[in-house]
Amino acid sequence: MKKAYGLIVALLLLAPIALNSARAQDTLRAAAVVNDDVISVLDLSLRTRLAIASIGAKDSPEIRQRLTPQVLRALIDERLQLQEAKRLSLEPTEQEVEEAFAAIAQGNNMSPEQFTEVLRQNNVLPTAVKDQARAELAWRGVVERRIRRQITISNEQIGAEIERLKGQDGQLQYRIAELFLSVDNPGDEARVSENIARLADEIRKGTPFQAVAKQFSQSSTASVGGDLGWVTLDQIDPAVARAVQGLQKNGLAGPIRGTAGYYIVGLIDQRTFRLGEQLIDTRAIALPVRPGTSAEVIEQRMAQLAAIQPRIESCTNLQTLAKEAGEDAVVRDTGRQRPQDLPPDVARAIEGVAVGQASAPFRRADALIIAVVCGRDSSGIDRNRVEERLVQEQIELRARRYLRDLRRSADLDIRI
Repeated sequence: MKKAYGLIVALLLLAPIALNSARAQDTLRAAAVVNDDVISVLDLSLRTRLAIASIGAKDSPEIRQRLTPQVLRALIDERLQLQEAKRLSLEPTEQEVEEAFAAIAQGNNMSPEQFTEVLRQNNVLPTAVKDQARAELAWRGVVERRIRRQITISNEQIGAEIERLKGQDGQLQYRIAELFLSVDNPGDEARVSENIARLADEIRKGTPFQAVAKQFSQSSTASVGGDLGWVTLDQIDPAVARAVQGLQKNGLAGPIRGTAGYYIVGLIDQRTFRLGEQLIDTRAIALPVRPGTSAEVIEQRMAQLAAIQPRIESCTNLQTLAKEAGEDAVVRDTGRQRPQDLPPDVARAIEGVAVGQASAPFRRADALIIAVVCGRDSSGIDRNRVEERLVQEQIELRARRYLRDLRRSADLDIRI
């Protein structure tokens, strides 16, 4: 009760409103009970505000009504994840949660204090962000302990996957964005179908796909806005593959009922895969540039990047060197791509740059960049990346089953 009281006080400070006792009691009543753990109407309201702000939508009763069911589903999953972490003594520390909050702020080119103020301006409490980060950290620990350590990929599996990839020479590849909601039992069918239809409507109304996927998708690609990367049709759910074949670039399809649940998919691009083409593995050190930054500050920050550029000799120490350029500097892994698929400014910057070396700093609208060449590969297939992808596929599959089993065994009472 102390935690709930603290949230109410903060909410009143955020947006002073005269609440009568009946309304105050309504915010404390249970929206759902998960194994005796209460999700209050207030919890649900705070998280819905966060979801609306995260996807860049305008708050209104209509959008609240549309998003609340999926927000509640996400909150239920988070409670299950936190409960399992507690059972296994894997709860994240407060320091870890604060560090995660600071990382989210940095990802938005802000300090924690600036980020907190922006949240408050949008009537969102920092507590909502921290609770979400806490659940993510908890589940990451559970997955590492119970799943990741148990996965071993054999040389035979890697070899078979490499042979399959070789067989793709000349085939079309599709770069797909996905938003996935699982259906764990027949009783969930109607509810999940309705939820994903609401999300599809929001995307078609102009809400960015990436933002909605980050907030609501239950796939591991949620952290990157649903970007599945380059795949062939035999690598994805057959129902999704059929839908993708009928899409034009930047087209959207869904909801689509797949084997394990519902999808919304977008086609980012398509290409013909050619084995033996040169692939370039690049990363970038980026210093954010906020709107209104003076030319003098930009010149100083360019000098900071220029100072570390000669010291880059490999891709192993980029995080350390990036911090020397500025606390808000980030390292972006742009992955292995064909030269023609690189952003034009990166392609120009790394022309003639040797492996392990970095380009001269250059400017984009929102950041100052150094591009680093981590590798050049003409085989088209990287054994280590094949193994990494197979491991990630197993982690996602098993984690999804794990959470499904937690849902099925939970004592769940939804009251709204």
